[in-house]
Amino acid sequence: MKSLVFAAFALALAQAGADGWPFITIRETLGPTLNPEKFEEVIAINAKYPGSCDEYWFCHCGGYDLADAKKDLEKWLRFVPLCEKAGIQVGFQQGVTLGHGDPHAGGEDSTTAKPYPYSDDAWAKTRDGSKTYTLCPRSPEVLEYQEKYTALVCETLNPSSIWLDDDLRMGCYKVDTCFCPRCIAAFNEMTGAEHTREEIVERLYGGAPSDPLRRQWVDFNASQLALFGAATRRGADAANAGCRLALQTVSANDFITGWDYRPVLEALSGGGRRQVGVRAGCGFYGEEHPREMLEKMLAVTRECERCKTYGGLVAQVSYEEENYYREVLHKSVGAVMIESAVALASGCDALTLYWWDYSRDEPLSYYEEFASELSRWRPYLERVAKVNKFTHLGGIANDLPDDLAERGGNFTRYSPVDFNLSTVGIPVTVEEAKPVWMYRAEEVPLKFAFPSYPTTAELESFRDFIDRESGGRVPVRIGKTHMMRLFPRTDDEDRLHAVTCWNLSMGPARKITVRLRNPASAKWVWARPCEDDVALEAVPGELAGELVVELPELPGYAVGTLFAE
Repeated sequence: MKSLVFAAFALALAQAGADGWPFITIRETLGPTLNPEKFEEVIAINAKYPGSCDEYWFCHCGGYDLADAKKDLEKWLRFVPLCEKAGIQVGFQQGVTLGHGDPHAGGEDSTTAKPYPYSDDAWAKTRDGSKTYTLCPRSPEVLEYQEKYTALVCETLNPSSIWLDDDLRMGCYKVDTCFCPRCIAAFNEMTGAEHTREEIVERLYGGAPSDPLRRQWVDFNASQLALFGAATRRGADAANAGCRLALQTVSANDFITGWDYRPVLEALSGGGRRQVGVRAGCGFYGEEHPREMLEKMLAVTRECERCKTYGGLVAQVSYEEENYYREVLHKSVGAVMIESAVALASGCDALTLYWWDYSRDEPLSYYEEFASELSRWRPYLERVAKVNKFTHLGGIANDLPDDLAERGGNFTRYSPVDFNLSTVGIPVTVEEAKPVWMYRAEEVPLKFAFPSYPTTAELESFRDFIDRESGGRVPVRIGKTHMMRLFPRTDDEDRLHAVTCWNLSMGPARKITVRLRNPASAKWVWARPCEDDVALEAVPGELAGELVVELPELPGYAVGTLFAE
């Protein structure tokens, strides 16, 4: 019976369809409402450069008096006809859901801070029982407000989509959650126990190497957030049932909020009536340390791959390019483009970008440069994303312990070994992506020179080892030591369709040979943004069916993609 219910659920989602989801969304802060004339010029710039924007998110911080919220939402209405004329959809992001830990909602990006309309009972409680400025997701006040606020947004703006911010999580800046009496009682009811707050805290964060209560608490937190998702769905149904609902997730490597986001996504879908979206975000806020992007991309891949297992629940996984609090040199246009390409190669099928912000005094010439470059890069970006529809990120993956959620620590799947392996041309993926070989991260440093920098001989020895262990199924292997991240895309039969290469060195990569295993075609081309394709000569390799090609020179920190023709 359970399988029949799931099949019906998947069928309903498939029938709902994914039409209308945009490829490039640009999130606007509240700055446009502070200088509407300037933002009208921004809209004209996006219209001038076709493909630079498919949807704007008009952002607003929920959580304060609905009458005041309506007045602020109405300030966006003057832009709607201009967006329609430019062919840009009008979406919406709720910038505060459970709160960022700030004492006032709307203080950020607002001329005046507005007090929350909640009683003390609505606030989450910390481990010691004290009040925190993060809302309890089980509070009747909070859920009632969210339902009404969502309906208000739909009635006022009639947006194409509503995206909930990633503060829809248990706690904000640290690994924490809500320990209010209401949540403790609900947890005890779920587990059939009579735990006190003190006992739960000790068992979650104490020194025990393993405790099943930790996994129970993770699952409980996921069910907590589903209540908030259901309230959002009810509000949308009351005013605009066709509005797409979606969630920005925190790093998929973290799981204090739940082992995954499926429960809240199912709630947002209304039990399968509408497909939902995911924005994979969290991390890499500036370009001064480019390799930080690698850690984020491993989490992005995990989010993308597990969404594929939800039976059609998720229509789109859009990448969140963090560029919100920016000064002139926070992230350059070129850095945003490279990050976007790498995110798509990691598995996303759309982009959510941040750019113009009046309150940061950004000249419109900056925005014009951004829109122009995005328009030029778009054909390449779309091409990278298109392959993801029928492929996984191929490679080897960390074999995570079965009891990981029961272990102590910071409730994360992240391993520095994964990060270090991915920097030296070894294709690393995640366990959800059908890897060709699984490794235990704690064993790798014992057998090989990781996570320290390997010599050429040590690296080649490790590559030979994983080739033997996988039966030569590692989808791609580069021919010499080089700091390069490889993103091979393979289908369910392990056929290789594309490989995006990101040069992690400041200098150019020259004469890099690439061995393509189980290639989907005998013909391959090399594609770079804003350049013509280069047809490559492919010669047979050492393994059966293997092809070997040589890449053209790839500049420092640049990206390019091998495509099967």
